[in-house]
Amino acid sequence: KHGCLVHTALVLLRRGADNPRLTGEWIQQFAGETPHRVFRYQVIRVWQLSADALINGGWGTFPLAPLCDDARLRLPDVIERMATRLQNEVADVPKLAMLWKTTAILADMCYDQDVILPLMRKAMTMVKLEDFPSYTKGEIKSARRLILLIGKKMIGDPDPQTVAALEAINNLDRLDRMANRLPDVKSWQELLSEK
Repeated sequence: KHGCLVHTALVLLRRGADNPRLTGEWIQQFAGETPHRVFRYQVIRVWQLSADALINGGWGTFPLAPLCDDARLRLPDVIERMATRLQNEVADVPKLAMLWKTTAILADMCYDQDVILPLMRKAMTMVKLEDFPSYTKGEIKSARRLILLIGKKMIGDPDPQTVAALEAINNLDRLDRMANRLPDVKSWQELLSEK
């Protein structure tokens, strides 16, 4: 309709998604005949890109920087540079939050939370930590662990059903209320009755 050229690209975020068949060509042909359909596309393997180029480039590819191989050995510097650029160039808070959330989600795919969370905490002075999925997951996990640790001393060992019920709670506010109630309850069932 518009007479525009179309550039097709396949973006691979992790090595696990790679496949030798992703050659940049999709060919249809009958056996022994020349191809009757050839579709060409670009394969972009993010881990092969330059983290510096992504940090300094457009906002659409900016959150991919931590996924690059050359970012792994200098991850603290990469995260700090990303935060500095956002702080200096993005005045729109929702856009800034969206870029950081996207960065956090992508980084969660490739790094253990023990590695990425402290770096994100250090760099995230301009956005609330609670907005980040990895932070919330880590806080929920810590709250559950604390409840189990203190609960064992105060109430006794929980049975497997109680542990499973506690693991199923993903509401951080509820877990905080449960932790505060620990000194006042007599059983795990009473503690879990907290809504």
